[in-house]
Formats: sequence, C-alpha cells, structure tokens
Amino acid sequence: MWPNFCFKYSVLRVVVLPEPRQTTATRMVQEMTYRLNIFCFLTLITAFAGPVSVSAQDASQTGAAREAALEVHADVLAPKMLEVADKTRLKAEKTMARSRDAARAIAQYTEATLQYNAARERAIKTAAFLEEALIARNAAVEAQAQSYALGRWEDGYEYFEKAIDALERERDDKALSAAKNATQIFKLAELEAIQNRILAKARAEISAAEKSGAARYAPITFERARSIAQATETALSEDRYAFEHAENLARQAEETARHSVQVADIVRSRPNMEGLILRWEAYFSRAQAAAGLNPPVDQDPDAAADELEETVAGLLTSERQLQKDLANNESFAAALEDEIRDLDEQLSGASAERTELVLTLEEQAREQEQIKQTEDLFRPNQAQVFKQSNTIIVRLMGLRFTSGSAKFSEGNDTLLSKLRQAIQIWPESILVIEGHTDSRGSERLNQRLSQNRAETIMNYVISTMHVPANRISAVGYGENRPIASNENEAGRAKNRRIDLLITP
Repeated sequence: MWPNFCFKYSVLRVVVLPEPRQTTATRMVQEMTYRLNIFCFLTLITAFAGPVSVSAQDASQTGAAREAALEVHADVLAPKMLEVADKTRLKAEKTMARSRDAARAIAQYTEATLQYNAARERAIKTAAFLEEALIARNAAVEAQAQSYALGRWEDGYEYFEKAIDALERERDDKALSAAKNATQIFKLAELEAIQNRILAKARAEISAAEKSGAARYAPITFERARSIAQATETALSEDRYAFEHAENLARQAEETARHSVQVADIVRSRPNMEGLILRWEAYFSRAQAAAGLNPPVDQDPDAAADELEETVAGLLTSERQLQKDLANNESFAAALEDEIRDLDEQLSGASAERTELVLTLEEQAREQEQIKQTEDLFRPNQAQVFKQSNTIIVRLMGLRFTSGSAKFSEGNDTLLSKLRQAIQIWPESILVIEGHTDSRGSERLNQRLSQNRAETIMNYVISTMHVPANRISAVGYGENRPIASNENEAGRAKNRRIDLLITP
C-alpha cells in the first residue's frame, strides 16, 4: 500500500504541484512536505531495493554535522536549533536500538544532519550579525568577568541571549537593540573584571588596615593608600589594557596600606619623639655611608636626601654603561680574534682571501652590534629581538589596541618611540609589518583585524619617519601562525602580537 501511495505522490509532486510562495503560513506546509518526501523516498527504496540496513556511516555523518555546528559555536549562537537537532539524533539512536525499522532510523538521521547543517549556517550568520557583541563578549571572557564581575556578566549575557533568540525568530530590529545593550554591558563587565582582579589584593590590604585602626592613627598614610587605589581605577578606565602601569599602582597601594598599619602601631605605642628621630637618622646615615658620603650631622635633611639620591643614581648609570661596554667589547674582540686565527691557519697567509674574510667578519660583528642595540631598547615584556635566517625579527608583545579594532590604545607612546629607534638602527633595510591574533572569534574577523593592525603600524612608521613606501609593507596572518597554545590565556596573549621583520 505505502509504496503505491508514495509512487503516485512523487509523480504528482513533480508534475502537478507548484512551488508555494514563501510566507509564514507556507513554512509549515513546506516542513510537512519535506518530511513526506524523505519518508516516500526511503519507502520506495525499501520496496524496490529490498531491506535497508542502517550502517555506522549514517550515525557518523550526523555526528560530523554536529561537530561542524559546534566548531562555529552553534551551542551559543543557535542553541534552539542545535537542541532540536540533538533531539532528532537521539530519536534515531533509540529507533536503531529498539526496532528494526531501518527506513525510519535513516530518515531521522538524515533529518538530524540537515538540522545540524541549518544550525551551523544560522550560527555563521549570527556571528556576522553580532560581530561587535561577540568581540565584547570574548574580551569579557578573557578578563575573567564570570569570576570578577559576575553581575554585569549575567546582565550582558541576558541581552546576548535575547539577541540570538530574536535572530532565530527573524526579528532583526529587536536583535539589533539587544546586541547593542549586550555590547555595552560586556565592555563594562570587562573593565570591572580587570579592575577587580588587579586591585583585589590592594583592596584587601586597605580593608585590613582600616580594621586595625590605621584610618585613626595614621590617617595621612591610610588616605594615600586609598588615593593610589583610586588612581589605579582611573588609569584602567582611561586604558583598560595598560596592565603594567595599573599593576604597579596597585602594588604601591598594597604596600602603602601595610605601611599605614606599621605607622599606626608606632603612633599607638606613643614613642619618645627624640628617640624616634635619632632612630631614623641612624638608618639614613647607614645608607649615606654605603654610597660613600660622609655629611656633617647638622646637614639639612632635604639637602642630604637630594645628595644621596643623586649619588646612587649616578652610580647605577655608570655601572650599567660599564657592563654594556664590557660585554660589547669582549664579544666583538673574541669573535674577531677566533675567526682571524682560523683564517691564518686555513689560508696560510693568503692576503686577498684573508682581507675578504676579515671584512665579512667585521660586517657580521657590526650586525651583531646592531642586534644588541635593538635588544637593549626594549624591556622583556615589550619586545623580543632575534635573527631568523637573514631577517631580524622584533616581536612586539607590548603594543595595545582598542578591543576588536586597529586603533591604538593610550599608553603606547614609549613603545612606539622605541620602535622608531629600532628602525633607525637599520637604515635602508626592507621592513615588513606582520599582524597576528589568537584563535578567539571567527577566522575571517581575525584575518581582517590582523591586517588592519599591521597597516596601522605601517602608516605610523611612514608618517612619522618618512620611510619610502617601497621599503615597507604590511600583512595580516590572523590566527594562522600561532607561537603558543590557544588553549590557555598565557598562550593566547603571546599569539596576539605584531612582528617587525627587518631585512638588511
């Protein structure tokens, strides 16, 4: 009976039935037609080709479709469609386990595969529509907002889910409004999380100091600790990625809060004032003696402090310069002497070859000196300098951009100045600016973001140093050239970088 019905229906569907106009009312009819098509197709196969067997391939194809949907984060960007597909897949598994209706199981697996594919397509479209909200969400995740700003994170995620739900219901206007709210709240959550994480210890020390009575017995020192903590919050509000500066301020706030407790303990003990002064003078005199100073006892305290500071600063500067000069001279002399000695032994005094090799060695020594000069410009957390084949690579990890854009964040002036100095060390060289990202977000967005950031650096170099355009170029590699694992925050931080390639 069913094969005969399906045969007649298939002929009628091809020859007679027109395609319905795409309206809300016809979508349900289309869905029923789609299911009936699958049923009839499989029934005809069963009738004419014999019993149908459900192989592992059917389940494997459905599983592969599910993995493809999850790769584009359908669990976040198309959760309802993914849930429907999961239910259909589970039905297919139960059908296989409990009955011999192979045609029905295959139909269910086929339907689940199509649903997973639809969820994948919806997730891709949603990611494009919610690009700014996704960037803000990922930044909040990276800042650990779920731990340090849970309330704001939940508010932002509520709007984020509303935007996704509206898109699944094809309400783009409501989705756009919810996405804007989600973006704003995620950015606030990111900032709050960064502030709370960096200031956690400082706030704990200030609270402990207040409980110990520092606000009463050492009010000046205690208020200074609170002021430094407030300055940390302000600095992060102005540039949330200026971690080094903010962490230094937070550390000062911690230390000042603990110091306020020390001062409070001294004040609370009501010490003899003259004994206290003589005690601190003794500490100061020991520091003066270590610096080679022997001032009179009645020297003005401010003048004594200025003299000690100037002396210590001069000693440190001299020591650094001497160490640098010594290392450079030893390295150059040792390399040159070894190579000349080898040359004398190999060429037995052949002056022409010897002269050529000496020139080559001198050129190599000059290059090593240039590399050393470039290295000395940067602190370890700002850049790494190394040679790869014939190219010098300056790997800039300290440059900061506004989240999700190619616009510089505040606080880059020092590092950009050092970048200009590095380029000046290599005159007439060919320069390539490479942009790299971590694997968060879509590959297409990461590619575009890395290219835009590389071009921002290139345009900065051209405009500030007047480097000819034929000497410099920019290229973005997105997430395709990681130097560390993207499975943890430390690795992702290393992968977000700008590389300057210098070819002498």
